[in-house]
Amino acid sequence: MNRSVARVVVVLVLVVVLVAVVRYAGADVMGTLRRMHGMR
Repeated sequence: MNRSVARVVVVLVLVVVLVAVVRYAGADVMGTLRRMHGMR
């Protein structure tokens, strides 16, 4: 397995994980931030 191929695979996996986390937790994070700002 070439290093370039390994890099591409790692980058693709990271991107997929990031997209999944943003889609799953994006709303919760925004809600938490708004609550924190509202409390202050």
